[in-house]
Amino acid sequence: MDTGMMTRLSEAQDLFLYQILGLDLMRESGSTLDKDQLSKNLESHDIVLTEAEIDTLYNSLLLPDSESIGKLDAYAKGHLFQLYSESAELNEVLNKIALTKGVTSEDL
Repeated sequence: MDTGMMTRLSEAQDLFLYQILGLDLMRESGSTLDKDQLSKNLESHDIVLTEAEIDTLYNSLLLPDSESIGKLDAYAKGHLFQLYSESAELNEVLNKIALTKGVTSEDL
């Protein structure tokens, strides 16, 4: 693993957690992220997902008994690169996001 690859992975993770999931805003205001806002955040970063892919991503980010994504959900489940993916479908969605944010297919 070279430093260029580590930089691309780190930058993609940072963008995912803080800009797409909006962790900074959650910490400041205590707000949560619903599926509609997640979709808008993805679109604002030129990430195009199908409705089914958005559902897969959104549901993967929720902790049990959560109705929307809050700080704890984002910290616990907001990992763009997972050692143990919940499903092949989720892994495909996360890779699709990463590839649009500077990560290369060789990095994955």
